[in-house]
Amino acid sequence: MSWKVRHQGETKFTGDQTVTQIAEGLRDGVWDSEDEVQGPGEKKWQTLSDHPVFEELVAAIDESEEEHEVEDQHIDMNPLIDVCLVLLVFFILATTMSVMEKVLNMPEGKKENKGPVTVSEADVRKQMIVVEAMKVDGRTVFLVEKKETPPANLRNELRDLVQKERKKKLVIDAQGVEWAAIIAIIDAATGAGIEYVNFKVPAPTGGAMPVRPS
Repeated sequence: MSWKVRHQGETKFTGDQTVTQIAEGLRDGVWDSEDEVQGPGEKKWQTLSDHPVFEELVAAIDESEEEHEVEDQHIDMNPLIDVCLVLLVFFILATTMSVMEKVLNMPEGKKENKGPVTVSEADVRKQMIVVEAMKVDGRTVFLVEKKETPPANLRNELRDLVQKERKKKLVIDAQGVEWAAIIAIIDAATGAGIEYVNFKVPAPTGGAMPVRPS
């Protein structure tokens, strides 16, 4: 059966069309829903959207195009939100660090390491508090200025020396003990108000004490 189809407002038409060919033309965009069609035995032209044969097909195509347009206009904001959150956290941390540097006495960058500094025994005794840690009969013994001190009293003993002798530097002489013992001395020194902690290193000759700043 032969169908005729023409663009809206035109008198020229395309004949010898089948329903399938017109339907394919609709899907491919050759024909529009407002274009006109005339079926076999029909005397009047009707728009494709109003013709009973093509009405449902036109409605389905229009609905599909509307959904496609909505999808194309949708913007996924999740990646943008993630980037904004990362930047926000970065700026918060950077600002916090800047404020802390102004309020706290932050240590400066380390200078070039030139190895331990050799200091005489007399200068060490004059300028620093000496804390020794050693193993005696399998237990760790702490000596603060040659005075044996229990680990629990290290902070109080160091605080008394800081207040009495006005010394803000400390040297640790620890050989053969666990790192936990050294950490305990450093924690006690920090709590006592000591500003600089140094370590005594073994020396091949006597007369001076090699000291490595921490």
